This record gives sequence, C-alpha cells and structure tokens, in this order.
Amino acid sequence: DLSKLGISGDKFQDMLDEVDINVTKQAVPNDRLGWSCGTSGIRVGSAAVTTRGFKEEDCRKVINAIALLRDNFNENKEYVKEKIKLLISNFPDLFVS
Repeated sequence: DLSKLGISGDKFQDMLDEVDINVTKQAVPNDRLGWSCGTSGIRVGSAAVTTRGFKEEDCRKVINAIALLRDNFNENKEYVKEKIKLLISNFPDLFVS
C-alpha cells in the first residue's frame, strides 16, 4: 500500500520498470483510488524469479532495491539499475537460445 507515500501503484510500477523490476499495480483493501483512477498498491510476484532460479537471498535483494527506490527514486535509480543488471546476469534467461 503506497497511499501514505503519496504515489499510486500505477506510477510506482512505471518507475520500477525503468530499472528492470517488474511488478503489477494492485488495488488494496478499501482502495481510495480504484481502477479508474489508478491503484494504491503494487503486487510483487514470484513466478518469474523462481523460474529463473532466484533463491530467498536473491529475492531479498530485489525487495531491498524496491525499498531504496521507494525511499528516494531519483537518488537511487542508477545504483539500483546497475545492481539489478548484475543480479540478473547470474541467472539465465529461459527465453533466449
């Protein structure tokens, strides 16, 4: 739930896309925005990362990156983008031959 931060789930999803972290905008219980105006939350799924072979520690790194971006996107954007690029380079992309 991002409502206390003054940012919509839609906007945060777009911001995370800029650093190659994919999440889904998501309504939260009693969402004040609703789908027509955006959402107040995001959903962090696990299917893509577990399919690539991420373990618990790798997932923690992604969550920590999301927290850094939540706290100060502009200051942390390039740092996180580089760290995510390095992290995913350790795991094969199943769709590239």
